[in-house]
Amino acid sequence: MQREFSSSSGVGLIDSHLVAATRLILAISALLIIDYPSVPHFGGSGSRTGVMLYLAYSAAIYLVVVARRNRPQRSVPMWSCWADIGWFTLMLAVSGGANSIFFFAFFFSISLASFEWGFGAGLLATVVSTLSFVTVSLATGLEQSNLELRRFLMQLVYLLVLGYLIAHWGGLKVKSLRRITLLNEITTTSPPRLGVDHLIGSTIEQLRAFYDADTALLVVADSETSEYRLHRVKRSNSATPAQAEPIPLEMLQVMLTLPAEYAVVYCEGFMRRRRLDYAYDLIKQEAVVGIGQTSKTLTAFLDAKSFITGPLRNGNQMLGRLYLTSQRRRAFDVSDVHFLLQTIDQVMPIVASIRLVDRLAAEAAEEERRRIARDIHDSIIQPYIGLQMGLVGIRRKLAGAQDPQTGIEQAQEVVSDAVADTDRLIEMTSDGISDLRGYVHGLREAGGDEDSLMPSVRRFASRFSQATNILVQVRADTDIRLNDRLATEIFQMVVEGLSNIRRHTESARAFIGLDCSDNHLRLRIENDGSKGAVPTPFTPLSISERAQSLGGRASVEIFGDMGTSVIVEIPV
Repeated sequence: MQREFSSSSGVGLIDSHLVAATRLILAISALLIIDYPSVPHFGGSGSRTGVMLYLAYSAAIYLVVVARRNRPQRSVPMWSCWADIGWFTLMLAVSGGANSIFFFAFFFSISLASFEWGFGAGLLATVVSTLSFVTVSLATGLEQSNLELRRFLMQLVYLLVLGYLIAHWGGLKVKSLRRITLLNEITTTSPPRLGVDHLIGSTIEQLRAFYDADTALLVVADSETSEYRLHRVKRSNSATPAQAEPIPLEMLQVMLTLPAEYAVVYCEGFMRRRRLDYAYDLIKQEAVVGIGQTSKTLTAFLDAKSFITGPLRNGNQMLGRLYLTSQRRRAFDVSDVHFLLQTIDQVMPIVASIRLVDRLAAEAAEEERRRIARDIHDSIIQPYIGLQMGLVGIRRKLAGAQDPQTGIEQAQEVVSDAVADTDRLIEMTSDGISDLRGYVHGLREAGGDEDSLMPSVRRFASRFSQATNILVQVRADTDIRLNDRLATEIFQMVVEGLSNIRRHTESARAFIGLDCSDNHLRLRIENDGSKGAVPTPFTPLSISERAQSLGGRASVEIFGDMGTSVIVEIPV
């Protein structure tokens, strides 16, 4: 099963202010009770001194918590739980041992540990409290010869049984909260604009971390080619985004050997009867028996002692299978199967929606390219055909003017007509250039893919240099791979940045830098500035809006008269 608690911090189920206030109320109540005339003073003045010290400790903790109440981190520190057990043990020792009323205070620490950190912490608090109670009771009882065995045994049973139940209930509460948090994070941490592969990689990594598994494997069919691909995340390289890779046929056959409607959890045990081998039929909604040999084969193939797997389905269509593996023998339990299926049911509609949006976007882009092609043919090519015909006519007129039989006046008239025709052709050329710029501004080549961004940037930089005499240097990682939509936006930022350099500076050199690290894509557009002229602060509005729409940000650095740098950071 997944890790229940951490030694450093809780999951924040219980408000620290509530815990501090409850502790203070318990301390005040204990002092009032032992001072009440009809209540025996176990241990005499020692018990009262112990309670007063605990009251001072509780008041100090409460004041500290109140002072920090407005800070974001408000979970209860684990050391306070063990400190409370220590205080209760001390007060138990100075107030009569097994006969002390402070026996019941142990349940405060057990409840706090259980509902803040889960079953493991609650059970540990129960064991420590029980050992403390037994040690103090036996020591004080044998010393004072007043140990009531029946009462001692009854208190011991109560502490163990109620402590276990509280730990169990607290563990269920913590597990439920963690599962709800995971389901919420899966649907919010991966923006749909980053595509299906990023969503899949983010989801299986979160599941791997949630269960503290060693490996997460997802075999999924491509929506267009129906070929299967493998997404793999390991504990050792969990920071690296999962990349889809081809899967060998032999490996595919083994990983899809289970029936498409089965979800399975298998864990080796120290003894045969401690082994967990559970399968659940999604169609019949019932447990299945008799697949032990298949589970053993998968365990050997996956090189793991435990694994859990669930199918990816879209209605009756089998899309793939998810595996989580671990070298721990009892890494998963039966409830994890049903939660894994719930997670898959929540993720699959999102995957289907993103794929649908991608397909619609691709179809819309293809239709837009066809429209642009028609517009360019009708509005650009046709005028240039007329330009060609006009040039042919001018050439014929000039050839006739060179005929020796043509008189001077007639030749001058022909030249005058040719000049007029040339002026009309120049005007036609200007109109054609204006239309062409309007159509191709911001467009990329049709059929762009993950590898076309840098060649497109370099081609544009080369043409930009030829047209403006501004030398543009492009430097980028060779292994940058972006989906078509993100690559288009980056290309438009480069175009806008170079256009700003041409329009607003007198720079002779420009630099385009593109690199990808720490799951962020960084675009840098620089110019060398103008000597003696310090640029005024500015914000590239278009670039900033594009960056914000992609979940990133744009900033500007000005280096005096040495130039300006526009820096764009986008998560990928």
